[in-house]
Amino acid sequence: MMYRTVCEVVALALTMLTWGIVVVFRLYAWNVLRMATWWVMTIQLVYFASAIALPQKRMFLREMRHVGRLLSIMMCLVFWMVFFYDRELILPRGAGQISGLNFLQHVLPPLLFLLDNRDLDERKPKLVYAVVVTLAYFAVILGWYAATDSWPYPFMQGLTIRSFQVLVVFSIVGIWGIHKLISQ
Repeated sequence: MMYRTVCEVVALALTMLTWGIVVVFRLYAWNVLRMATWWVMTIQLVYFASAIALPQKRMFLREMRHVGRLLSIMMCLVFWMVFFYDRELILPRGAGQISGLNFLQHVLPPLLFLLDNRDLDERKPKLVYAVVVTLAYFAVILGWYAATDSWPYPFMQGLTIRSFQVLVVFSIVGIWGIHKLISQ
């Protein structure tokens, strides 16, 4: 029991540290909301804080952990695939080499979610919550595009509304695939 509590506190501390660093470096009002990483880290922060403060809310924790796992794995895969394909498609030109912050933001969340083996419930988690969060994220991206007439990431430049819709569909299919893999 003591080991689990220490692990939970360490996971929460790492999450808060990463989240805090990003807040300090990216205080741009809703500019932060356009980043998938921000969404994943916020879900991670809520999950680990809730796991400590509200351990009796097992169904809520099960669903929150599942959403965090799905979205953090998807975010990690997309970031690193695009990064290794052409780093300037995801990071601005002149940003230098990969930093410790990028590593923390894109590797730590899925690791912490996957290492958390808390026994929460026998029922399988639902996919719908991850889909709702994903659609909300894409709504923010579309709002960003409507307000600024540009997409938030370099790899999205040149997208039409139709190709954006295809991106949304592929993202939902990807999340469904990850859900099927980790829910068995």
